[in-house]
Amino acid sequence: MSHRKGTTVSSHLSPEDTVRALYGAFGAGDLEALGQVLADDVRWIYIGGAAPGRQARRGRREVLSFFADIYRQADIQDFSVHRVMPSDATVIVQGSETARLKHDGAIVTSDWVQIFDVEDGEVTTMTEYSVPVPARTEPRPDGT
Repeated sequence: MSHRKGTTVSSHLSPEDTVRALYGAFGAGDLEALGQVLADDVRWIYIGGAAPGRQARRGRREVLSFFADIYRQADIQDFSVHRVMPSDATVIVQGSETARLKHDGAIVTSDWVQIFDVEDGEVTTMTEYSVPVPARTEPRPDGT
């Protein structure tokens, strides 16, 4: 177990469980729990996508600020994980998200692949490759 500012973080989580804990905390809007699975010097990188605020971040504080901005600026209507592919300390996740922007009501939808590097129960790097998609009238190839 490692300790950080009075909080106990399990270093015994597998990389996949660490990523799933991150998604659970995101879905719950729990910034404290998000911080528990981020390394002090985490790198958060976005490639593609149209959503505002999608620039690279470095360090737990910047990444948590990014999440706080998401909660302030958008209502997440759907955040779906379609496939999780763990491999040693790397976890690759395929998913999609839809959000309504609070300032103008616009709907933003994207499909993405996120690649996480995890050490001792903490995300050290997340790189997202994202593609904005128009409104769907037919299901994705995976049936969702």
